[in-house]
Amino acid sequence: MNIQILLVEDDENDALLLQRELNKTKKIYDFVQVETYEEFLNAIKNQHFDLVLSDYNLLGFTGQDVLKHIRTEKIDIPFILVSGTIGEQAAVAIMRAGAADYVMKDNLIKLPQVVKREINEHKIRVKNKILETNFVKLSEIISSAGDLILTSDLDLTVSYLNKKAEQVLKLNLDNGPISFKSFISPQFYRENFQPILQKIQEKESWNGELILTTADGIEIPVLCSFVFHKFGALSNEISIIAKDISYIKQQEKEILKLNQTLEEKVNQRTIELNNSLTEITYKNKQILDSINYAHRIQDSLIPKKSELETIFPNSFNFLLPKDIVSGDFFWCHEDENLKYISVVDCTGHGVPGALLSIVANQIIKKAVVDEQNTETNQILNYINFKVESKFRSTNPDFNINDGMDMAFCTINETRKEIAFSGANRPLWIVSDGEIIEYNGNKKSIGLTDLKLSDQSFDQIVINYKKGDKLYLFSDGYYSQFGGERQKKLNKEGFRRIILETSKNFNLQEEKLSTYFSQWKGNLDQIDDVCVIGISLQ
Repeated sequence: MNIQILLVEDDENDALLLQRELNKTKKIYDFVQVETYEEFLNAIKNQHFDLVLSDYNLLGFTGQDVLKHIRTEKIDIPFILVSGTIGEQAAVAIMRAGAADYVMKDNLIKLPQVVKREINEHKIRVKNKILETNFVKLSEIISSAGDLILTSDLDLTVSYLNKKAEQVLKLNLDNGPISFKSFISPQFYRENFQPILQKIQEKESWNGELILTTADGIEIPVLCSFVFHKFGALSNEISIIAKDISYIKQQEKEILKLNQTLEEKVNQRTIELNNSLTEITYKNKQILDSINYAHRIQDSLIPKKSELETIFPNSFNFLLPKDIVSGDFFWCHEDENLKYISVVDCTGHGVPGALLSIVANQIIKKAVVDEQNTETNQILNYINFKVESKFRSTNPDFNINDGMDMAFCTINETRKEIAFSGANRPLWIVSDGEIIEYNGNKKSIGLTDLKLSDQSFDQIVINYKKGDKLYLFSDGYYSQFGGERQKKLNKEGFRRIILETSKNFNLQEEKLSTYFSQWKGNLDQIDDVCVIGISLQ
């Protein structure tokens, strides 16, 4: 299908130059040229375009007027300014107003690359909107499937029950507030609830099993979460989410009849708990419509900084989401022989990226802990297969072409050996004052090019010395615009910073944070940031 371009240009020669430069590529473009503001309004209203190219100084109007109309009318189309006279201050102003990019007419060789990039990024943004819509629909489906949702104050006086809670517990708040304690089985309350109550009074979140009693005396085992809100008007409210696990209890009885070991039962319960928590992540978006609560759910699922420091005592994690929730995260684990560390950069950021990060976290855990893969290339192959399977639809129009880049390492401290595999992400080792870069495969997880779909990931084995430094990172740090010229830091600038700050490893995280803040200045952060550093033992 040809790419439709609206060309706002009142100079015929300049218009021909732009068309000629773009037609040098393998892409097929259809151009509609307009010279006046009225012609532009008529074209943008009655025709579909994939991109708008506009001069700045035009007859009776400017490129900024064109951009303002596009933004005011909420037309979802990339806008690129092509000018021969615009100054840097005006260019920065129009970029801040929403332009995708600008190209000077004396440097039109850049134009095909800029046009290609913006059209591709626009396609990604459209797909991300589809993903957000699907996320909301999925949240509605899960909510209608029905878990018990309640809110209360710190004394557990209930102020809200959803319809499922009213149906199961056979009560409502028509006659005034009710204490959540009255829903709890008397025996469970006497024998088990006091430690839980103490945590609640200390404003500590709690997840676990309770036995609730309905108004007609029927006991129901539930998986329950008490989630505290530490912001704004909700700072003294608790969200209580209870999932009926009667069927799980029945399964446990059957397991006991088969005389399985205690370890098998604990593993089964752990798997079920994780699955339940994943479901809770989706449902709470609709319950409170709060991205802050989504952030708390995400934090409860992905590994924490304390886990990283337990496995790697001499390490740091600089994680800075663009929004409240993040599409970048790290994953760590250890067994008897190996330590595992990975940095994952999911497509997009915010809610779509966070949603992918939850899926990715669970798949990585299954690949390493459940399937017991120890070779890094086998782990990435497994993750790639699972991600593609989850996002592939029988209807090609509904396939989700999203995924993640990641770097994955195992470390054998006895043998002083690192195994590394990468999906569009590198591994850096600082040794003897130099950075050694190891590149993985030029292939993302899930974002499968048909030409690469049959290719497996490679594994690189590296020997190291005690005191060498290992770094894994997403591209968010060096993609940030900033500095006096408001340009990207770029990878070489990031390499210089890592090398300089690695000389004092104990202060490296603080220095990376300070430099990033100073570099960014008042500009908006454009992507999530995740940098992992480990002093190897």
